[in-house]
Amino acid sequence: MKLLVSQIILTLILGHLPLLAVASNCANAIKVHQRYVISLSESAENLRRSLQELKDIRDMRSREERREAQLEYFSPKEKPFLDKALVLANWAMSTALALKIGQGFITDPWSLIPTLLLIPATMWSADFVSQIFHKWLDSYAAETNPIWGGSARAFRRHHEFPRNLNHLSYLSNTAAFARLMAPLHIVAVAASYKFQVGPEFGTALWMMLLLLANGTELHKQAHMSEPSAWAKKLQEARLILRREDHKRHHEAPNDTDFGIINGWSNAVTRNTDLWNHLDLIVWRLFKKMPHNWVQNPRSIPENVLESLFRDLSQVPQDLWVYGEFFPHRSSELINDLIEQSQAWQRAHSELRKKN
Repeated sequence: MKLLVSQIILTLILGHLPLLAVASNCANAIKVHQRYVISLSESAENLRRSLQELKDIRDMRSREERREAQLEYFSPKEKPFLDKALVLANWAMSTALALKIGQGFITDPWSLIPTLLLIPATMWSADFVSQIFHKWLDSYAAETNPIWGGSARAFRRHHEFPRNLNHLSYLSNTAAFARLMAPLHIVAVAASYKFQVGPEFGTALWMMLLLLANGTELHKQAHMSEPSAWAKKLQEARLILRREDHKRHHEAPNDTDFGIINGWSNAVTRNTDLWNHLDLIVWRLFKKMPHNWVQNPRSIPENVLESLFRDLSQVPQDLWVYGEFFPHRSSELINDLIEQSQAWQRAHSELRKKN
């Protein structure tokens, strides 16, 4: 029972980090609504330039040039040396933690039995935590943030071009989360050497961090038509994410199956419709629209559309831009909403100028 309680606590601690960031971002948006509108306009302008670049690429006549330009546009850039060094540093700290855990097994070999029983729960928990981080990056993370902004942008572009990660080296791919995982590794190693940590809990912690630190690599392997030999074996054993299990996430509107470790937790969140319920809660509390609604406007719930028609100031300008460049994703009702919100914005701007 103690082991199960420890596992739940560990999952909640890791899982709530991105949710706290979402709440903070949303609260700031409510408190400073006027400034939020201004920054959103700048965000929409940046998005318009980005999508115009994409449109120009897709209008290229040469198939080869278009393919190369698409790969350059969608693919994340090679990470700087510092980020790659952090990946290696995380591996070093993971090794130090494993050695400390090994000492515990030597002292108490019988603890190996509860440790083995705890492994499936740890793997499920790691996948669920990866869902929280993935959902946060897809829907709510700010692209301008210096730590996770690049990852958020890459994840969203990944929906438009799912093969954009396949060419990345291991270090560049996993470096995306190295800055976030480094402090967690430091705390874990320090705690294991400072306090008396049982090998059961230590192994669960070590495995959780190891899986999360390599989550983007497991995700990449699920997109490859020919995954690496080690990944293929683990996929066949259903120990890591398989291509067929991840495919559902890339079906519009990209609002389910966010797990990137092994997909074990996807069934629970899908059957409970957890993430759509969360989106509605965030909308009701903060009027913050998840990016998947903007990227695929047909997925906006009817009650949300009704509230937007009642208060046109809440229509994000990013929705205008996606409606402009991806008209096939909109409906007549959404196009009408965009037109009305644009008219309201123009009238509001004129009124402000007069005052």
